[in-house]
Amino acid sequence: MSGKNKSRYRLYLIAVLCTVLWGSAVPTIKLGYEIFSIAPSATADQLMFAGIRFFGAGLLLLIPYGIVFGKVQQKKDLWTHAGIIGLIQTAGQYFFMYIGLSYTSGVNASVLSAVGTLLYVVLAWVIFRDQKMSKIKAVGCMVGFFGILLNSLSTQKMGLLSWKGDGFVMISNICVAVGFLYSKYGVKNQNPFLLTGLQMGIGGGVLLTIALCLGGRLPTVTPAGILLLFYLMMVSSVAFSLWTALLKEYPSSLVGMFNFLTPVFGTIFSYLLSRLGVLDEASAFTIYTVIAILCSAGGILLSSMGDTTK
Repeated sequence: MSGKNKSRYRLYLIAVLCTVLWGSAVPTIKLGYEIFSIAPSATADQLMFAGIRFFGAGLLLLIPYGIVFGKVQQKKDLWTHAGIIGLIQTAGQYFFMYIGLSYTSGVNASVLSAVGTLLYVVLAWVIFRDQKMSKIKAVGCMVGFFGILLNSLSTQKMGLLSWKGDGFVMISNICVAVGFLYSKYGVKNQNPFLLTGLQMGIGGGVLLTIALCLGGRLPTVTPAGILLLFYLMMVSSVAFSLWTALLKEYPSSLVGMFNFLTPVFGTIFSYLLSRLGVLDEASAFTIYTVIAILCSAGGILLSSMGDTTK
């Protein structure tokens, strides 16, 4: 196998792994609300849940990094980049995501993430120009977005979308797009794992501070809840650090296309948990969900065809 093919397959493998992990996070958060007895209106408790998750995820990266290297090896502008990414990609994204998930289904939240993906891919082509734009890639992008949008609209009647639910989730995904765009710039001369650990620690710390000021808490703490919280920490530390590493090595627009798989896996995990009787969202899985899966896969394949990079 040639070096180019090995590089391409490594991209596919790692990118799909990241989207599987992120896809599992949305229904897991919904499940966490039930286990921790967090009410839909308990904003402070939701932010406490998010803050603990990301502050812990940051420590899961920084502690092993410090043990291996003996100390945190700082480079120029490390804290500046980590602070900006942490405020946008962690604090901003999950402030809106955790509140929004209380007012919409896990399936809807998953498919709405396609908005952020489309925005990211388009802006990446415009800003970085590290991959040649072609008609077939533009078609692939629109095919992936169309399938996700069709599934989204099929699960909510037009005119009845929830602003605090679906609206907040959409704002959250705009933060994702902006955060990833800056990550591509900020990680150029930085270690992606160190940068990710710091930015999640900073973002998680901001969320925790807001939650504590509002009187946030976890109403019910059980061993199951602690295991679930640890799983979410692992999802964040592994997926974000690997994704940041991909942004450093590969064209940003090509990497971004794989994010169309996140709502696909999110929908599948929501459905599976519903079938197990853990969540009540099985009715949201329809023929349109299957179409969304096919469109997402087709969009990624089309965007990968004839790839030309500088």
